[in-house]
Amino acid sequence: MLTTITDGNRVNQGIAEKLYTLAQGFSLLISAYAVALSVQWKLALIVMTIMPATFAIYGAAIAYDIPIESRIVCSIGLLANMII
Repeated sequence: MLTTITDGNRVNQGIAEKLYTLAQGFSLLISAYAVALSVQWKLALIVMTIMPATFAIYGAAIAYDIPIESRIVCSIGLLANMII
């Protein structure tokens, strides 16, 4: 019973760490744009137009990679079960 609580705490800590990293990255992006707009606004506007395309490409690549990765993990899991 103690290991279940410990494993749950580890999952909770991992999710909290990822959420913290996401919030930190988002705030860094916003502050970088604020500085860029005040220093070189033309370059900042160019980057702002490129950013949605970059996010779309990343999203498409991740959507393409998820089924491949799940097949690999499934086959490795089956191989590990056969060895054990």
